Amino acid sequence: MKLFTPILIALLLLPQIVVIAQQNQPAPDTLSGKTLDNLTVTASKSYMEVKTDKVVLNLAQSPLAAGQNMYEVLRNAPGLLEQGNFMYKGKIAAVYINGKPSRLSGEDLKTYLSGMPANTVEKIELIANPSAQFEASSAAVVNIILAKNKSLGTNASIIAGAGAGKYSRYNGGININNRSSRVNLYGSYNCQRTKASGGSESVRTLQAGTFINDNQYSVDNTNSHTFKAGIDYTPSTKHSFGILFRGTVSEQGLQQNNYAQQQYDHKQGNESFSYGNITRRNTWFTPALNVWYNLKTSAASSLNLSADYMQYARDKNAGFITHYLDEQQQEYMMAYQFRNEANELNRISSYAADYSNTIKGTRIEAGVKAIFTKTDNNFIQNLANGNTWKYDSTYSNHFIFNENVYAAYASASRSFGKLDVQAGLRAEHTYTKGYSLTLHTLNTKQYTNLFPNINLAYNLSEQQQFSFAYRRSIERFGFNIVNPFTIYLTPYSSYQGNPDIQPSFSHNYSVSWAYGNRFTADISYSNYQQVLAEVYRKAPGKEVMVSSFDNVPGARQVTVTLTYLQKAFNGKLTSSNSFMGIYAQYVAAATSGLNNAAYSAYLSSNNTLQLSPTWKAEVNLFYMAPITLGAAHIYSLFNSSVGVSHSFMNKRGNINLAVSDIFNTYKQRLTANSYGVNAYTRTLPETRFVTLSLTWRLGNQQVKAATSRRTNIEEVKSRMQ
Repeated sequence: MKLFTPILIALLLLPQIVVIAQQNQPAPDTLSGKTLDNLTVTASKSYMEVKTDKVVLNLAQSPLAAGQNMYEVLRNAPGLLEQGNFMYKGKIAAVYINGKPSRLSGEDLKTYLSGMPANTVEKIELIANPSAQFEASSAAVVNIILAKNKSLGTNASIIAGAGAGKYSRYNGGININNRSSRVNLYGSYNCQRTKASGGSESVRTLQAGTFINDNQYSVDNTNSHTFKAGIDYTPSTKHSFGILFRGTVSEQGLQQNNYAQQQYDHKQGNESFSYGNITRRNTWFTPALNVWYNLKTSAASSLNLSADYMQYARDKNAGFITHYLDEQQQEYMMAYQFRNEANELNRISSYAADYSNTIKGTRIEAGVKAIFTKTDNNFIQNLANGNTWKYDSTYSNHFIFNENVYAAYASASRSFGKLDVQAGLRAEHTYTKGYSLTLHTLNTKQYTNLFPNINLAYNLSEQQQFSFAYRRSIERFGFNIVNPFTIYLTPYSSYQGNPDIQPSFSHNYSVSWAYGNRFTADISYSNYQQVLAEVYRKAPGKEVMVSSFDNVPGARQVTVTLTYLQKAFNGKLTSSNSFMGIYAQYVAAATSGLNNAAYSAYLSSNNTLQLSPTWKAEVNLFYMAPITLGAAHIYSLFNSSVGVSHSFMNKRGNINLAVSDIFNTYKQRLTANSYGVNAYTRTLPETRFVTLSLTWRLGNQQVKAATSRRTNIEEVKSRMQ
């Protein structure tokens, strides 16, 4: 990092020097549009908009987003930190699609977002303090708003892109929309192919004097296809309804090589050495259907009904072979060869009703919702036995998990002069049932909880606002965590589920100050009970590290966030900079390695420069200081990306060129110390890519519909690992 520290400081300070130099110039008009008789003048949006209740990222304004998928966009988004799940302002963020929870986590979330091209998304909303309308499990929210053309007539856009890192990649797609005063027909198809290298290097100490070097190197080749087709119909000003069918089809081929050596500190040379290769083939199919109806009973009241169904089908096939060598590089035992296949069929259905009305100056919102989830995971492993295959009962398992969540909420908001008050209460009843067909064991749980929230905002002036927020939240476990079986990862590492895991609860407080849309300051405090924490143990009688999840008694966290947004050169340069300091402390048993406290900080800077009416450049910078989260100590991270875009032919055409992770430094390094296991790991994902994309728009791009409506009812589901 010594090499990049002066570069980082210079790049962070340069926009600020320019901004300060421009302080005495008149501020540009920040209104999105003004109507003068029949003429409408609309100013272009900034990539990043800081509002009192959320931060908005407008992807269409980012040259860097073009040609990327949504996982890459979120991983590089200002303020977001990716640690298995996304974190925002120190809290685990739930990913929503058009205002509905995706219910995805871990690898499934990464896979789904990786198959979603960024050009299919209009904007991202980052919400630190969600209202009672959001699920109680959403301590923070990343809300992805899908793109929908609002122009009258028939419109289409075609996109094609290519890129390269170590390997090539490409993407392409078409979006079609036909809108009249009452009917909107729309559809799209997008495809992308990505090929990237990856891997990890780790050193583990499982007992005194024994060291294991375990290295993995892989090449991932993924092809994905996304599609959607829908209709919105508005027969009158009071009634509207619609139906949407969409989905993703993905296929992944992974070739991975493992190299490991076991050493003892009292001898020279290697005691043993192993090498192996893994060949995987995974396919995903995620069709989803959404039906909605909206009734506007008056100008101030409305009723929304929605029903959703999604099926998440995944087939995984893998072959493993490992050879064991002694110090003389001679095989001292028979090669360990096996294959496995996993068939997952997961179904999620959701039904919701939301009502809103304004009564004598008070805004009332209330609703009910039911979500039914069933995951069926059948994992079969076979061992090589000469020329035949033998069923392996140690790792094979068939597990079915059901979760039903019934929720009701109500909230009220009202202004009392300069004071805005919003208070809400959400009730959730959860029933879960986990059944292992292999072990013939059944685990059931049910619990009912109340989740209050309150937001107070005092408007000192048109420019200054002070606010206070409180919210109680729940963090539910991923569906894979409760599966009691052990999953083989490498010869020296595995993962084991915990059927006794409990959800975690938290109380979240924040006090903030805002000055216009330029300065914001926020101090937040969170207190957690029954914290979900990843722990590491040594397998009994084996030199194998086993990772799992446990509940620890509690944790506390304090964050301080400062954001500064400024325009210079008559609005041509927009610079948004954020700083967050964090203090985190776990309360756990000393042997767990979790009982620790730590300080950390991160800086992010997004800078957009309008070079001319048709040329735009963007520079993103991110730095995170070392931080300890539970048993893991994460070393510093630095990322930098740059992009440029050019529009032509009266903005019908647009070309984007971008480079991500310019210095190739966005590699995570961490150490873990838990229950006597010490490990150092460095991940090696391919993060530096050059991408070039071209977008061409057809049809009417000028005349807008008289009214616009955003439908917040599309749901992509499932917290399946």
